[in-house]
Amino acid sequence: MKIPLKFLLLLIAGGIMLTFLSGAGSGKTAFPDVVEASRQCLLKALGDRADEVSLSLFYAPSGLPARGKILEAKAPLPLRREGFINVLLKVLENDKMVRNVYVGWRITPLREVWVTSKTIERGDDLSPENVEQKKIAVDFPASSILSEKKDIEQKKAAYSLPTGTVLLRSMLLSAPLIKAGEPVVIELMNGGVSVTATGQALEDGCLGRYMKVRTEAFKKDLQVQVIDSGRVKAFVR
Repeated sequence: MKIPLKFLLLLIAGGIMLTFLSGAGSGKTAFPDVVEASRQCLLKALGDRADEVSLSLFYAPSGLPARGKILEAKAPLPLRREGFINVLLKVLENDKMVRNVYVGWRITPLREVWVTSKTIERGDDLSPENVEQKKIAVDFPASSILSEKKDIEQKKAAYSLPTGTVLLRSMLLSAPLIKAGEPVVIELMNGGVSVTATGQALEDGCLGRYMKVRTEAFKKDLQVQVIDSGRVKAFVR
């Protein structure tokens, strides 16, 4: 008696399904989430500091078996508050082989920073209406971050800042030392020689920033750097 090929294929498929179901109920457990296990290990190692940092995954293993269990998870100690960390997990594959698995995380500290709550145009003043303070994870050096109220007082935007921008010192201008129309003393530098001239500011100028001035000594406007209140310098040939 010949068995139709279609019926034979159905029998084979049914046998595979029964084998899978019997394996599922045989006491073996599906492989646990190594990423979550490594995260919990890090949180435990961080202890009370866990609320002060943000964890972001940057590497996870692939090719793990369908079944197995985690025997141990270990974070490097002492644990740094910032940087890249590898968590070591010892896993038992299919009740036979122990394998070392690494999961990589990046730890970023949470910092109080000033963030724009709406778009601020170049030259606009910073105020409670357009900036707010938030505690978030930031990758910028601590020295460049603005965290105190005095850091934004009497400051202007150096250029257009979209909503949600984390404010850095380089993005802001201090209150101008020189205002447009005011007289200025210009130090004209040429090699090792320095002479002074007088001129008039064509725009506002903040300490260390460049601005334009007009002077009778030249037939064109000069690009100068603000060095003090009412005082600028320029290099000429």
